[in-house]
Amino acid sequence: MRRHFYKGTDAVILIFDLTNPKSFESVSNWFNDIKRYEKDVTGLIFGNKEDLVEQRKIQTEEALKLAETLNLEYIETSALTGKNIEQSFYKAAETLYKSKQ
Repeated sequence: MRRHFYKGTDAVILIFDLTNPKSFESVSNWFNDIKRYEKDVTGLIFGNKEDLVEQRKIQTEEALKLAETLNLEYIETSALTGKNIEQSFYKAAETLYKSKQ
């Protein structure tokens, strides 16, 4: 099923919860699974729930390191406050556009 879902994918947005280490650990697995079917896929990683400072478990540096390892862009967002949501989608479009040049 995944193979059909991923076929023709040009870009992905992988979103994890900054307060949930398990979701962060899943990002690599998700991306590697996609890369198995689409070698040239690009994308972004969104670290969501940036507003929950006290509950935060994943630091920016750690997420940036993962993004660099996967050769993806990284941005922190808050769906609750709307922080960086619009900018994130502009960045996603820009990333896809640049990958097609």
